[in-house]
Amino acid sequence: MKKIWVVFSLLLLWVAGCKKEKDKEEIAFSIPSNFPAPKYNFTSNPVTTAGFELGRKLFYDPILSRDNTISCGSCHISFSAFTHHGHSVSHGIDNLLGKRNAPPVMNLAWSNEFMWDGGINQLDMLPIAPIENPVEMDLEFANAVQKVKNSSPYPPLFKAAFGSDEITGP
Repeated sequence: MKKIWVVFSLLLLWVAGCKKEKDKEEIAFSIPSNFPAPKYNFTSNPVTTAGFELGRKLFYDPILSRDNTISCGSCHISFSAFTHHGHSVSHGIDNLLGKRNAPPVMNLAWSNEFMWDGGINQLDMLPIAPIENPVEMDLEFANAVQKVKNSSPYPPLFKAAFGSDEITGP
């Protein structure tokens, strides 16, 4: 079953330490020699170029917010190490202020607790929280899945990433 959150995880894992090989089009996850083994299990969610491309599109697409104005990349800004630099707390939907600032999305494969309070303990579930949070993106996840299903660019991207254009949620 293809889950939209798997795609977000692929993007987060890429940010965590992937590199592009020179003679291949596939992304290869590499562990630095001085790092411990990652805590994330890659067997159920391997890093691929097609998965990364899909994840990147979803990460920067405001379709995942209630009014199509906020994307994950709105608060996890790439030129600021994927944080919301310069703000004491992140600004979400309707310019509402959250309770905390967006944490960086790097090296997440080595973590088993996420969010500032450790409230999420599985990387694959991490992207759902900000989508559903009423002051971040304010969209029920089932509605986010439906919006992605109805958006013409996504079925082919899911097919390339997972071999099927089926888009489902948890």
